[in-house]
Amino acid sequence: MLVATPRHSAVLTQTLSELPDLRGNVMHDLHAAVLMREHGVSRICTLDRDFRRFEFLTVVDPLGKPRIRSWVRLPAIVARFAGRTPAFLDAGLR
Repeated sequence: MLVATPRHSAVLTQTLSELPDLRGNVMHDLHAAVLMREHGVSRICTLDRDFRRFEFLTVVDPLGKPRIRSWVRLPAIVARFAGRTPAFLDAGLR
């Protein structure tokens, strides 16, 4: 849990000067983003696209698209296990 430090008002003022048009529901995100900036946290894992407004944050989509390389290898993986139960599943069946 992040809490405000003595620098909070200065970081808030700086962030508001960088993004003067923030209003409404994004104000809650602003508070979270300011606390993160204050504590040196630069990455957030969220589906909330509003955090992309804050250039000092790197937003990671937790449901990100799979890499194409993974799908290219899928037929080889399926062929490798064709007709066999993978060991981790087989162990649970016994």
